[in-house]
Amino acid sequence: MLVAGALLGCSGTDEATRAPLVELFSWWTKPGEVEALDAVLVVHEEHHQGAKVINAAAKDSATARDRLRTRLENREPPDTFQANVGQDLLRWVLYNGADASESKLEPLDGRAIVGRDFRDVFPEAVLSAAGFGGQVYAVPVNIHRTNSLFYNKQVFADLGLVVPESLDELYAVGDQLMEHGVVPLAVGAKGSWTLALLFFENLLIAKEGVAFYDDYFAGRVDAADPRVLEVLDESLRLWRYTNSDARQIEWDAAVAMVHEGRAAMTVMGDWAKGTLEQLGGVPGKTFGQVPFPGTAGVFVFTADTFPLPKGAPRRKDALDFLGTLASLEGQNAFNPIKGSIPARTDIDQAAYDVLARAMIKDFRRDTLELALSGLAPAAFNDYVQAGLGDMVDQRNPEPARFALMNRYDVLQATNR
Repeated sequence: MLVAGALLGCSGTDEATRAPLVELFSWWTKPGEVEALDAVLVVHEEHHQGAKVINAAAKDSATARDRLRTRLENREPPDTFQANVGQDLLRWVLYNGADASESKLEPLDGRAIVGRDFRDVFPEAVLSAAGFGGQVYAVPVNIHRTNSLFYNKQVFADLGLVVPESLDELYAVGDQLMEHGVVPLAVGAKGSWTLALLFFENLLIAKEGVAFYDDYFAGRVDAADPRVLEVLDESLRLWRYTNSDARQIEWDAAVAMVHEGRAAMTVMGDWAKGTLEQLGGVPGKTFGQVPFPGTAGVFVFTADTFPLPKGAPRRKDALDFLGTLASLEGQNAFNPIKGSIPARTDIDQAAYDVLARAMIKDFRRDTLELALSGLAPAAFNDYVQAGLGDMVDQRNPEPARFALMNRYDVLQATNR
């Protein structure tokens, strides 16, 4: 950050002669994330002589969002920043109201960035979550599936186990793994957002279906709907199959447990695939990826997007960088390393591994549903995630139930 500050503080440099420079704000610090960003930066620098992109990364998404809020409210924006599609992005578009009149972001012109309309090359489901009022406010660089079960193929082969396709099968496999001294389900929940991913984006959908998931987090049902309370009880049942240090480690450490064979499975967005590959894993050979048991046919997704803040210090350079992120070359450099699939629809699938090709096929045919970061605002998510953390710490569903009851009005107000 000191280097970034020194470079970004050269305001006296002549605009016409200085090298292109972009400050990017993100939470990409884990294996697979850093390397993926580096790959797209190489593409950018090849097409923009002397260009430099400074990744002002925070250690995690919560810290990044807090720092970003301060900067945008103080009118000191970075040139671009990472945001998930949906509410995570739209909080800056619908700033202080229900319309874009006080937006902190500029609407984007597809022709200026990709040479044609965004809708020619990006799927409508992603663009609608990255826009408002017919305008697109951010460039989607990828698509991640969050209802993914990753598993160590050697562990399953050695023990003669079949990858579970239902919750009952998951529990049965978990019992067998525990008998052999293998952690069935590795979880890294030092950051409580992973609990919401596991219990709501995966377990709730497996038990109650995607329609109920959508209705509940749109504020359309009773906050105390018994189906949600049953899922909280089921969450504690599932928690018995996790590692004892789950609340002390982060998600990438849980992924490493699967790679090393100390755990058989983990549930995570498919950024975990990028981490597994950086650890030496081979997609389809040393590890597999399938929909979480009971959620086949549903694709819970998020996408990393990058907007143009109003008042971006280096607006032209930022637009050039957004063009690289949106480009075919940029997405083909980034996504095979990140573990995600490209947001663009015109890519050559031959450049992607067997698991990525399966995810591309699923995205095009499955029921699509936004992850919680897209459906619910931070005022709901942050509070409920903390309640989930207390729930697993205390082995008691009451803290999560209370959090849901106490913040459900936020969902209703958001979707009014």
